[in-house]
Amino acid sequence: MQYNYIETFCFEDMGRENWIRLSLIIRSKGKAKTIGEDVVTLLFLDNIDNLLPFHIVLLSCIVDDLKEKGYLIVLNVLNEKLKRFIETDVYFRSYWSGKKEDHIESPTIGRLNLWRITDTGKEGYSISVENYFKNLFPGKDLSSLKTSLNELYFNVFDHADAKGNAFSYIYYDENEKKIYIAICDYGKGIAKTIKPVYQLSKDSEALKKSLESGVSSNSKPHNKGFGLDVVISSLSENNTFRMVSNKGLLKLSKNKGSYEYKIFDLDFDFEGTLIYFELSTDGFPDVDELNDFSFDDL
Repeated sequence: MQYNYIETFCFEDMGRENWIRLSLIIRSKGKAKTIGEDVVTLLFLDNIDNLLPFHIVLLSCIVDDLKEKGYLIVLNVLNEKLKRFIETDVYFRSYWSGKKEDHIESPTIGRLNLWRITDTGKEGYSISVENYFKNLFPGKDLSSLKTSLNELYFNVFDHADAKGNAFSYIYYDENEKKIYIAICDYGKGIAKTIKPVYQLSKDSEALKKSLESGVSSNSKPHNKGFGLDVVISSLSENNTFRMVSNKGLLKLSKNKGSYEYKIFDLDFDFEGTLIYFELSTDGFPDVDELNDFSFDDL
């Protein structure tokens, strides 16, 4: 079979804005003219030796979009360390070749590998994540982690309309004692779904609105809101929550017990939602603290 090498897209560094802008260029490509023969190459320069959860979920959405358009994809990874990570830790190829895997366990402790967010598996996956970290942190109550993930995963199916192009990646950094979580979908975008309901003029204002309890796009009869307020309440000191959707960016941090947020208007439209944040494991309460209750304390 003769292949048509259509175009090469180069990832030059790990800059988040650069990755998002490049993803928009790649996403603008139309369908392959010859399905199964047209090839798109994604080139990663040698200076990129690691990918964070942010990069992994965004790359997954890029690849899934190209595959749905009928392209074959070549990952040309120049850095050997990164190449090994993609091939033998993430098992990236297995998510799109042959049987499309939704999740493959990573051999590295602390990495809850890439997961294709599915409607039937979303709640069960949140429980499995909670149980995984319960084994790493015995005696800690991790219900807030499970609840946060439930809200985010349910949001993909209640609001995003991503048609299966949605991914999650979770990683625990033992040195920093933080759990890093990233979720990306190529759907409508939270900002786009909220703006008309609340008559807002800017996407950035819609992202701010989405943090309020009970805010909803009313997309489904059972829908009670985006649940982002639940996620925010799980943040500990010096944790940061970031969300990019449509033409808006929101950054929220917890500092000295209070929440500080900034919103930005973007000069591009990220059609979908990209969320990335961290949770400090020191912030999870002890189980004994939750059980230590007496009516005499009221």
